[in-house]
Amino acid sequence: MGAKRRRKRKFKINRKRLYAAMGVLAGVVALICAVAAIVSGASRPVKLKELPFSAAQKHVYTGEGFYYTDGASLAYVNKAKLNKPVTRTISTSDIDIAASPSFALLYNRSALHVVSAADPIEISCAIETVKCGAQHFAALCEEADGTETLKVYNMRGDMVDELMFRSGYLVDYGFETRGGETLWTLELNTSATLPRMTITTYDMQRHATTGMISIQNMIAENIVFSQKGLFVIGTSGIIRYDRATNTEKYRAMCYGRRLIDSSTQCSKPLFIFAERGAPEKGGTVFLYSLADDDVADTAIHALQLPENALGAFAMKGRLVIVTPEGVTYYTATGKKDGYRAFDAPVTGVERLDEKTLLIERAGMLYTMNAG
Repeated sequence: MGAKRRRKRKFKINRKRLYAAMGVLAGVVALICAVAAIVSGASRPVKLKELPFSAAQKHVYTGEGFYYTDGASLAYVNKAKLNKPVTRTISTSDIDIAASPSFALLYNRSALHVVSAADPIEISCAIETVKCGAQHFAALCEEADGTETLKVYNMRGDMVDELMFRSGYLVDYGFETRGGETLWTLELNTSATLPRMTITTYDMQRHATTGMISIQNMIAENIVFSQKGLFVIGTSGIIRYDRATNTEKYRAMCYGRRLIDSSTQCSKPLFIFAERGAPEKGGTVFLYSLADDDVADTAIHALQLPENALGAFAMKGRLVIVTPEGVTYYTATGKKDGYRAFDAPVTGVERLDEKTLLIERAGMLYTMNAG
């Protein structure tokens, strides 16, 4: 008899068990990757760019770079080319610097000098502060009789306007350059029975007043321009106005809190508040997410700061908290959104714009892209 043929065993694949095993394996791999990402993200040091000047030197950020003094010289360095500063000799180091992305100027109590101009501008009053716009700058001056005036110049040094505040005094002023160049002023009127604050806007291209907003029963402390609106932050509330019509759209309460930073380069502007009278370090911050629209859509979240926090900032719609050891990110709802560590402890921090921080370490300065 011939040998019996062995039957080949047929293996059945249990598809349910296979899929289950594959799912478990995928979950384990994902967990390992997530843990690895967190560990690597926490240990990956922040990339800092050292600046060619120290914290002790006078300096100002333009949006594109820095002007700074170096003895008898004024230097400018673009933040993309920090190793190539451009310097020029100045007659005195007893100056202050004001700048915008378009131009810069030097000033002291009696004179102004646009950096690109040949001659300084002599002024008969005492210069207190100077702020720059896109094509104009404004100098707040104290006249001989003690009154204040706001003198407005173009980049050539020609005075194009002079604002006087006979019925009160100027609380704040500045330029808004989105959608054109606008000069704004915040004035406290004390001649009325009840104090009244007035916000006035001027179109610098047309040299005409474009809006006037009157605020009663509240002291306005901060003016924040957004893409479509104007937010007034006061002692008891936040008021949003439409920029085109200067009409009030809605209010939100913030009594007992003070604004420490804001971010408008996002779909919903983010405002960071702290409690009035709270210590400089630690404490609670409140995240206000507000609609840049006619209808209020307010969300408020609270977050406890670490005791060693050097600063809390609103950047690109997120909360950024800096400690000596690193930078922690939070969403507008207060959810942790990332962490980056410094390679060595830092001692100070300042927000330059929505994506850039100025970091100090042992007197030296660095920039950090935190956006």
